[in-house]
Amino acid sequence: MDSVIAIDKTFVENLLKLTGPITIPDLAKPLTSENFSTITSYLVESKTFGSDDPKKILKDFLPLFLNRLSSEGNAAGIITTMQQGIAAKHVQFYSRDAAVEDFFATHNAAGVLAAPQ
Repeated sequence: MDSVIAIDKTFVENLLKLTGPITIPDLAKPLTSENFSTITSYLVESKTFGSDDPKKILKDFLPLFLNRLSSEGNAAGIITTMQQGIAAKHVQFYSRDAAVEDFFATHNAAGVLAAPQ
């Protein structure tokens, strides 16, 4: 693996505002921008949704979410959300390739800590 993209729950919640609710089989309520963090945190930490695989909820969610996101036809909204996510450090990038990492750093998207001022 040469590069990594890290996202947090806030970024996913912001994208869920674009996609609308995502229905997961075996989950009583759809995941929305309002309940994503609470429900996924509870299910992962309590191991309620899959005791052998606590992050099963995320594995079930991701393909449905990506499919909805790619079929929405809201490229402008996705780009704006991505720009806002990068600016707020809800999305960060890392690459072993120095040129790629320099690109990320130039665009304030590298997953590095800023020196205290």
